[in-house]
Amino acid sequence: TYTLCLLRNGSAETVDLNGGYVYNSLFQTANRNLKTVLRGNHHYYILPYSSRQILSYYYPKNAKMEELLPQEDSAMVRVKHDGSSFIVKPISDEIISVYDSKTKELLFEQTYDDYMDDFLFVGKEEQYIALCFTSKIVFIDSSTGETVQTIESGNITSVKKIVYQEQSQLLFLFHLDGIHIYDTNIPA
Repeated sequence: TYTLCLLRNGSAETVDLNGGYVYNSLFQTANRNLKTVLRGNHHYYILPYSSRQILSYYYPKNAKMEELLPQEDSAMVRVKHDGSSFIVKPISDEIISVYDSKTKELLFEQTYDDYMDDFLFVGKEEQYIALCFTSKIVFIDSSTGETVQTIESGNITSVKKIVYQEQSQLLFLFHLDGIHIYDTNIPA
């Protein structure tokens, strides 16, 4: 009843075939301009435009996956592009926990007063985490959890991370009254 759509911009979306709902991106491929996607042997094989490399994506299946995220409730997870750390946010809570991927040790945990609509690793080398609340965006250091910048932003309706090459990362926040664009390298 579900299908996985890999879009030309490199994002992977889940579509509920019964209700026609499109869910947030499951992951972002390393390349931003896809030419061909093939599926086989539980892998997705991707050929980007102007590339001689074929990328392979798959869901890892091993005993440590359940051990990695012992959650009693449903959780949202974001993994740093280099795989060094990951964020866990229980759906019903206003808390995020950031873990080291290799050691499974908790790096830090933060609790907030407001519900987070989304959270993403952003910036060059993904040194920040953007926490998107209904009326503000908070940038925190991805290794310490310290607040770097808080920006009031109005009523957010959706968030889209756009990467132009590796140096320029922009975060688009869509509102009822327009769009705010953030340079996540600064962040501003």
